[in-house]
Amino acid sequence: MYLKVGDVVTHSVRVRGLVMKYLRYGLHEGICVTVDVLGRVNTAPMGVEVIDRGADVDIIIRPYPETRTSMNLRQVPEFTLNFTHDPILFFNSLFRKQALALVSSRYVRPPRLGGCIDLVIECSVKAQYRDARGRDLVIGTVEDAYECMGSKVAYSRGASAVIEALVYLTKLTALVTSISCKERAEYLKRIGEECSLAVRVGNSELRHICSAVLRLAKSYACLGN
Repeated sequence: MYLKVGDVVTHSVRVRGLVMKYLRYGLHEGICVTVDVLGRVNTAPMGVEVIDRGADVDIIIRPYPETRTSMNLRQVPEFTLNFTHDPILFFNSLFRKQALALVSSRYVRPPRLGGCIDLVIECSVKAQYRDARGRDLVIGTVEDAYECMGSKVAYSRGASAVIEALVYLTKLTALVTSISCKERAEYLKRIGEECSLAVRVGNSELRHICSAVLRLAKSYACLGN
């Protein structure tokens, strides 16, 4: 899709407005979709920050090195970010990728997610390098942003706790071979705390998710812990 010259400014204003409407509280969590050169799709929870330049915005994500997201971005420097309050989509992005609905994007090769998505941001990679902490820092140019059908769910402490547990599990999975047993135990503690809240105030669906999350997380514990 190509814009006429006269539509570029209108497009930029609309895109910036949507991004700042949804991502105005610092670090947000979304689901990042990337593809490799063969078109194979990967999905992963991802922290997202915004650089507001006034006339436009850039996106910052920090995938862990050697993860599928990081490797895909080096092969195909484009990605979509999909924002939702639905914990099922976050769970599926890690545990049941085949259950995700994939929809062709407007400008980039990676697809967006279908279903209960509030906002989609399509990005091309402007820069990708290793930061001082050893994380990949990816700066994305926003090619488009648009609202979708929405999460269709009211705020839930249980659902939010499940999303937090899945975010910590993503970090633990990426770091497990490079961190100490003490650090692993700290991640397991945080995951356990979030799942404890979800089990206490959530329904059977959230309890099922937490069971799967805790089972995988505990498999990363050091022997004897």
